[in-house]
Amino acid sequence: QLLNSVVNAREKLVLQGLAAGVDGIVEYQWSVDSAQLDGNVIAAPAFGSSPNREYVMFKPGSLVPGAAYRFRFRAGNVASGYAESTVSVTVNLAPASGHLFVFPLSGVAFDTTFALSARSWVDGDAHTQ
Repeated sequence: QLLNSVVNAREKLVLQGLAAGVDGIVEYQWSVDSAQLDGNVIAAPAFGSSPNREYVMFKPGSLVPGAAYRFRFRAGNVASGYAESTVSVTVNLAPASGHLFVFPLSGVAFDTTFALSARSWVDGDAHTQ
């Protein structure tokens, strides 16, 4: 296992694997071992690239917040053989349960200075206060 990461569901995710074959020809295959999704996530239309390349791209909003994914990268060829590796990704949940306070409660845009205070937010991956 190469990496365990927390990613933002609203950002593009690009995974890249590299390999070299004896004869220079390398076949690539990305797959998902586990995911909290129905069906094959790599083949889903929400994703922006083919799984048969050294990289695979996931469009913003296509990964499920709170879901855990384990992606497998397989590369090689018949002459050299094949190798594989995995990367685990957890998609961050948005902070919840907090309050946003604004003072003053009314004013004039570009004339009034407003103060914002965010309190008591809970983030499952970090201790946001």
